[in-house]
Amino acid sequence: MRREESCGAILFTKEEGKRLYILIMEANGSYGLPKGHKRISETDEETALREIKEETGIDATIIKGMKRTIKYPVPLHNSVKEVVYFVAKYENQELAPIDSDILCAKKFTLEAALSVLKFSQIRDLLVEADYMLDILGE
Repeated sequence: MRREESCGAILFTKEEGKRLYILIMEANGSYGLPKGHKRISETDEETALREIKEETGIDATIIKGMKRTIKYPVPLHNSVKEVVYFVAKYENQELAPIDSDILCAKKFTLEAALSVLKFSQIRDLLVEADYMLDILGE
């Protein structure tokens, strides 16, 4: 089996003291986190920041020490996809996706995000990130 490498982020901002997570709606109508394929010359962080910019229009800052990797099979491509996720934040910017494959980018509370995400691994990552952000006072 082939291995595909992608990187992305759990992207958040705060408004009126509430943490809001940014999800993107892909062309198939499902919501997910900003992510994309790693280029040969890029680090994981560079890929994540580029994908955030392309899929949301946001210039974000990665929070150090919050990195997780998930793996899952992609039968259609006869491959295993490995995605490295960071947690990233931004302030005072408007969502404006650049990538034409992205239908929209929206802000969600934790509860609302969990209700629209269909993959349990992504929901689990979001819950863990939210808990860690509470501990860090973010």
